[in-house]
Amino acid sequence: MTFYFLLNNIFEFQQLTERQILRTYLLQDASIGYVWIIYIYLICALLMPLLVHVDLRKLSHVVACILIFCLYLAIIDLSDSYLYRIFVLYPIIYGLISVIGVNFRRVDRRIWVAFGILCLAVFFAVAICLWQENGVLVRTGSEYKYPPRVYYLAYTIGCSLLLLSAAEKLKHRLKANRVVTFIGSSTLWLYLWHILGLQIAKRLTESEPVRMLIVILFSLAVVYVQSTIVAAIEKRTGKNRVLSLFKG
Repeated sequence: MTFYFLLNNIFEFQQLTERQILRTYLLQDASIGYVWIIYIYLICALLMPLLVHVDLRKLSHVVACILIFCLYLAIIDLSDSYLYRIFVLYPIIYGLISVIGVNFRRVDRRIWVAFGILCLAVFFAVAICLWQENGVLVRTGSEYKYPPRVYYLAYTIGCSLLLLSAAEKLKHRLKANRVVTFIGSSTLWLYLWHILGLQIAKRLTESEPVRMLIVILFSLAVVYVQSTIVAAIEKRTGKNRVLSLFKG
């Protein structure tokens, strides 16, 4: 973020106030944008020592997760407060999503495929209802994402489970693919660098597809150079925990 702000002072990608800069470091709303995912990572990391003990092969654990999800749906609209979202709603829902990740290889893949199909069926049902109500196809945008609602969750979880299940069949090929391995091990840095790439793309073109291509290529190039530099330094000085953080 500090590097981004230094570049912003030179090229003026965004007009930022001191308050926005502070909010960015605090991972809050009304910042430069896109930094909320870092807070989600922190939530999941803090909860993980507890979540690893949740075993979805046990019926009691499954029932507990369902009840917690029902509680989440019941309290989702109790407050519009930002603090309520980040300290109450986000830990609940992203904790439950993390439980799915923890249990993905414990539970039979066919069950995840069935659950993924069920999620997508719910998504299409909600999409049809919203279309009938609004007269247009409603996107799973910010209104349904902050905090995550059924419409957004059904789509993202359904697609993720089906893609992960398909990837399990191809995991040996995927692991042998250096591009896939590189991207998979560098997702956080790719995400962080895409923030700068997006600002550059906005100045270069108005075309959304071209912007997307620029962001992807920029992020991949910068992270590749970053990882190469870190690997070269480690080769000379030996492995370092701090340096390894910059490799992904």
